[in-house]
Amino acid sequence: MGLRRTETMARTHVVMADEVLEAIDERVGERGRSRFLEEAAREKLMRIELEEALRSTKTLPKSSEACTHVNAGPRSACSIGWSSS
Repeated sequence: MGLRRTETMARTHVVMADEVLEAIDERVGERGRSRFLEEAAREKLMRIELEEALRSTKTLPKSSEACTHVNAGPRSACSIGWSSS
């Protein structure tokens, strides 16, 4: 997939929980939301690509293993042995 930064920008509408938006604003401010969300989306997409590549080499199990991290799921950091801290 390989994402590249381009000069073309699109406007979109995003719906999210109030507490998530408040946490973003506390860290980056209202004027930093777009950049924060774009960077978070890019990081998530790169993580998904990495996980797909690992699965294709049979390095990563298809389902997540037991994990004690909060919010652990099939696409969580602990499912591939990364620390969330």
